[in-house]
Amino acid sequence: MPLACWAITKIFHYLRWLAVFCTVPMSPPELKLRLGFHVEEQLNPKGEEPLIIWWSFFSNDSTSFYASCEDVKCFITNKKEYKDNQRNKAFLFDGTFLKPNDLPLPRQPDDLWGLFQEESPKNNYLLSHSEVMDLFNITSTFRRDSTFPILLRDVKSIEWLESSKYFLPTPKKNKYLAELSPVVYVHSDCNPPSGRDDFVKELMKYIKVDSYGKCLHNKDLPKSLIDPLPGMFDTKFYKLMAKYKFTLAMENSICDDYITEKLWRPLHIGSVPIVLGSPKVQDFLPSNHSAIIIMDISSPKKLADFINLLNNNDDMYNEYTAWKKTGVTNTYLKNVLQKRNFMDPHLRFQCNICKILHENKRRKTSGLPIFRYRSNHSHYGCPGPVNFDPKVKPKPFESIYRHLYYQSVFEAKAVSHFAKLNRKVTSNEFNEYLSRIYSNV
Repeated sequence: MPLACWAITKIFHYLRWLAVFCTVPMSPPELKLRLGFHVEEQLNPKGEEPLIIWWSFFSNDSTSFYASCEDVKCFITNKKEYKDNQRNKAFLFDGTFLKPNDLPLPRQPDDLWGLFQEESPKNNYLLSHSEVMDLFNITSTFRRDSTFPILLRDVKSIEWLESSKYFLPTPKKNKYLAELSPVVYVHSDCNPPSGRDDFVKELMKYIKVDSYGKCLHNKDLPKSLIDPLPGMFDTKFYKLMAKYKFTLAMENSICDDYITEKLWRPLHIGSVPIVLGSPKVQDFLPSNHSAIIIMDISSPKKLADFINLLNNNDDMYNEYTAWKKTGVTNTYLKNVLQKRNFMDPHLRFQCNICKILHENKRRKTSGLPIFRYRSNHSHYGCPGPVNFDPKVKPKPFESIYRHLYYQSVFEAKAVSHFAKLNRKVTSNEFNEYLSRIYSNV
């Protein structure tokens, strides 16, 4: 039975990677060009530039190119045949496409391993476990504790947040209540590991919610906005959403600092977000009174009661939108945005790695100790799927995501086992070891 479960999970993994590759928007052509795709330069055998090898990445297109990062240069490639080159080098992994049985082993003592992951935890639960995160030296993730954090990508600027372009005064919003519900929900990634659909389904028993997406759909978008990718950024869509007093801003996964456009869009247009997501989201909100945090409220019924209270009391409701007039007061948010580097995160990560490789090479040549880096669980590690009702203890195989998370616990142990042996592992060896772990459960 355990081996059968493992085989089923392999199919789930394949479907997950296929879904991510086919549904997550790829980087635009200009980014692929800037990353060197189709450049196909050859490594200069007489040169001394360090090597950066993308071991797992969002594209299988073959590429090699020289990248200049201010005053240093590195050779960047995704060709795995460069693995055993003796130059100072780093191996980079796009976390979504990291495979548990495909690591660049054996690992040389000075080889750097770098993890890049800005996507949801549900894309690869391997990264939720310390056994895997401890293998990396340098990270660039949405977690502020990572080496080079990717924070607030969906916030254009303080001015963009404070903008009143779409903002409607409360009396005008109240008039729209004759045709619209007070709350809007727009999601088409259904039944994700955060349990948001279950929560909203229960919430709908106590208050009207207009749901335009595929999940819990009960209201149609205008035909011009049906296509989700361009539609979600259309001016007409913003104007429609701005009519709603409250927006359910719910992430597909719960993890510290995982905050997407689902929160920033309603703040930009002036609707009060009802947030399910990062337990530390308050650190990034424009003010102490700009969003309703679901985790502060014990049940969908009590949330509905609170929404109705605000909906029927303009003065109380206006306290949640007052920051649009007075401006952002959160100094931490301001500081993060002011210090933000606008270079594409992939390129920035490559250049930071390149600079580290050059510095370590210089220190080694000078007889100085090289800089040592070590990742840990706080650089990305996220909890598994949740149930919106904390009194209900979910079973491991209750849903595909819980199944994948449960599987990843064992895969992480196998990854750690073979990494410690520091030798290349075949798929059969990896699978046999997993089977032995299962048999002891």
